[in-house]
Amino acid sequence: MTSRLDSTKSTDNRVVGQWLLLCCALVFAMVVLGGVTRLTGSGLSMVRWQPLSGVIPPISAKAWEVEFQHYQTSPEFKKINRHLLLDEFKTIFYFEYAHRMLGRMIGLAFLLPLLYLVWRRRIRRQLVPRLVVLFILGGLQGLLGWYMVKSGLVDIPRVSPYRLTAHLVAAVAIYGYMFWVALDLLHNRTSEPGVSRVAGMASMAAFMVLVTMLSGGFVAGLKAGHAFNSFPLMAGKWEIGNMRSGQNDRGLALVRLDRLAASGGLEQTLRAGDATVALQLPAWADFELPEAEA
Repeated sequence: MTSRLDSTKSTDNRVVGQWLLLCCALVFAMVVLGGVTRLTGSGLSMVRWQPLSGVIPPISAKAWEVEFQHYQTSPEFKKINRHLLLDEFKTIFYFEYAHRMLGRMIGLAFLLPLLYLVWRRRIRRQLVPRLVVLFILGGLQGLLGWYMVKSGLVDIPRVSPYRLTAHLVAAVAIYGYMFWVALDLLHNRTSEPGVSRVAGMASMAAFMVLVTMLSGGFVAGLKAGHAFNSFPLMAGKWEIGNMRSGQNDRGLALVRLDRLAASGGLEQTLRAGDATVALQLPAWADFELPEAEA
């Protein structure tokens, strides 16, 4: 009897774990599509937030004209895309539409199986709070996405780099938490010698990846990648000179330099005007960084 119960529990855990891995794949696709949406300049093409009615895209010519008129009231159209024609608008609209629809699809792909598995009692009671937290985080991520888009619909046609980075980090956190829960269900924990050490190294590597992704969000949000078109040197040298600018570049060079940070490196202190920034540079980057000019 006990053996049969254990077998049933193992089967249920495998089913739930595989379902969560499928959701992880959808979240990964969501992040990729979000990157494509940003690279194509499509993120501000839908200026209205319609969680329910927004499921159906414009179909008739009149509906497209109305949607295009809404876009024409946005700062992006007035300051950047005044030349845009309706057919070109449709292209960027569909990228953002696909991004939002995939978000809705992920919500359904998570909620419906969750309700079914709970109804069939195939999810352990201790696991339900974790899954509820994941669902709530997913809903909040959708709100955060719209909060990010709103920042680009007022005056400056560019989303806040802080909100953009928060949106990215939230997606990574949801993916990581869901992946961890799935692996916890699919694989039994072990206390074999050396496992804890490997786990510690993996955690450190994951943390460095997260930090790199976080800085990548700021690089994208500030368009700091346009400041220098060479790698790893900037303008052919390590020195970034005086970072005070009359154009309020918000430390683009600092953001780019931060992308070079890696584990096992050397801590350096950098001054930019009145600000002091501590950076950890790779061990192979053994050099003195200059202070900003007075």
